[in-house]
Amino acid sequence: MTSAQGSPYWSYYTYDGNGYRVRRSVNNQETWQVYGLGGELLAEYAANASATTPQKEYGYRNGQLLITATVTAGGWGAPPVFDDNPLNPHYFGETTVRAAHITQLRDSINALRGHLGYAPYAWQYSATTIDLISANPIIEMRIALDQALGAPSGGYAPGLAQYQPVMAIHIQELRNRVLAAWGSGSSTQVNWLVADQLGTPRMIFDQSGSLANVSRHDYLPFGEELFAGTGGRTIAQGYSASDGVRFQFTDKERDNETGLDYFGSRYFASTQGRFTSPDPFSIIQMRQSAPNDEKTHSAFMQFIGDPRRWNRFAYAVNSPLVFTDKTGLDIMIIENGPTRPGNGNGLGNPLGHTAIAITGRGVFSMGNGQSETQRDNKHNILGGSVRDYLDRESSRRNTTIIIIKTTPEQDAAIEASLRQQAANKPMLKSDTAIGADNCSTRVNEALDAAGIARAGDPAFPGSAGLRARVDGGLGEVPTVIEIPKDQQQYQMTDLQAIQQFEPRRNSSIPSPGAPGGTPVMTMPMKKKPEDE
Repeated sequence: MTSAQGSPYWSYYTYDGNGYRVRRSVNNQETWQVYGLGGELLAEYAANASATTPQKEYGYRNGQLLITATVTAGGWGAPPVFDDNPLNPHYFGETTVRAAHITQLRDSINALRGHLGYAPYAWQYSATTIDLISANPIIEMRIALDQALGAPSGGYAPGLAQYQPVMAIHIQELRNRVLAAWGSGSSTQVNWLVADQLGTPRMIFDQSGSLANVSRHDYLPFGEELFAGTGGRTIAQGYSASDGVRFQFTDKERDNETGLDYFGSRYFASTQGRFTSPDPFSIIQMRQSAPNDEKTHSAFMQFIGDPRRWNRFAYAVNSPLVFTDKTGLDIMIIENGPTRPGNGNGLGNPLGHTAIAITGRGVFSMGNGQSETQRDNKHNILGGSVRDYLDRESSRRNTTIIIIKTTPEQDAAIEASLRQQAANKPMLKSDTAIGADNCSTRVNEALDAAGIARAGDPAFPGSAGLRARVDGGLGEVPTVIEIPKDQQQYQMTDLQAIQQFEPRRNSSIPSPGAPGGTPVMTMPMKKKPEDE
């Protein structure tokens, strides 16, 4: 979607080459969006603004949005009110300094400190109507204000030495500093998000952490929000609060101008429970482009026999309380198994081989590349076709596919590690060095870079698959699929997984690492030593 009609203005959206939405123009106000290496939204800026002045920033933990920070500029609202402002100096209708002048100024200084992220100052000196006005409260307020704003360039007015009187200027100059900062200052509103099992933020806390300021969000199964006045929900409980948080159902941006949720590849209408455009996976395209064999025919018949998949606009196979669709696409992960001597396998390989693939980036296999376009001069496959790789290997070995969810940062770390190893390490050979540097150690090193929990000896193929099973990704049980050697039929879900894992180049579909994370596919394989 590149435009939407609103009232009274149109809204316009601009995307980069990876399909990320990088500009949003609403009511003639343009916002630029900046993404991390893995595709997570990091910050929003006004058009042409300096890189040091974001309007909003986002923080994540394990791929889940945790905190937002919004900068509010142009003042902090109504300024503090001071009695007898300005104070008249000596010989000009002199104003008597009173305790109220001290307490009002203290309150305004603490309010200013709060806007700038400082805790209230702990005042040490009493300033009540029965106390004599002394220099101590003035000096204390200078300290409190300087902590927040820094010392004034010209210093403060002199004359607060022992036995010298407190003058109007000593209080007025502090008032002037507070009012000047109030009118031109900016503050940061920090919100902490507490999500449910689907990743939907349900409770929003401000930086105080007070329950009195919490806002709440409840949703129908497909994401339509329930506001105060529905089912006993009240404004006093925090419903219908204007907290400014745009990430809503399953942690996706909800555009106020259209009511649609931005899922990276498609937009989702929560009121309808449907995407506004079809899933780019096409069973017809797959049927036409895939080999005319029993596997393709079986997959096609399985699709025809599963009515839940017929509707390409459907969300999470109509099970929104169980499944989520992180990018608007089907996602999946895979693994493989052994060869024997003879039949073109040479002496066979008792230890096996390990490869890895990332959604949208293809397969990475160290040392056993053959004629692949994505093969380097060291026989490493770097982002090759997953279908071609599996078809080649399934003719001589069993295959196990292990699927786990990862964060965008993990995806980027894995690919960066694999490409760096391919560039910097020597070509793998069947010699005495193979025990220290082989396909398995390289995949395990990439998993180390992503922080995947260790399991087994990384020198032996199969350990990477074990790690995927033990770690489980983002707190989920991994999906495991067994594909026996020479299997003539693929399940429909297998072919969908293969298509989604294919490397995407010059495509409008975002690369992996879209907000919410993408799967990583680890494939421990058994094979002949010479393929190392």
